[in-house]
Amino acid sequence: MRPNSITILCLILFVIGFSQLTGSLIIAVAAPSFPSMVAVAINGVALYAYYGLWQMQKWSVITFLVIWIFYFVSLSFSPIQRTAVGLFRGWVIILVTGSYLFFVLPHWNKLSNKRPFQRISGRQK
Repeated sequence: MRPNSITILCLILFVIGFSQLTGSLIIAVAAPSFPSMVAVAINGVALYAYYGLWQMQKWSVITFLVIWIFYFVSLSFSPIQRTAVGLFRGWVIILVTGSYLFFVLPHWNKLSNKRPFQRISGRQK
């Protein structure tokens, strides 16, 4: 059974993930480029990591941290980093990552050890 704190966190992350994926898809269609395609891929993987947390999978925690560290590093090298918007985004990344760890790590032992892309439905063959 999924704890309520993780359920709420997942719902918030799904909203963030769908908005990021939608935005990156719009940019990739409007102005196709390698960075825009990478953004679509990264946001798709992030959304899959949120789904993994919804399914209570340990791999989703590691995937989340890698993706959000990538967000922070890419923001650090962006020209927007020195603006108020960049500063705000940096704090949002830190806040989301900290909240994630605060709510997920206490339930680490409840998470499953299944690998990504492994069948995660309730039925087994």
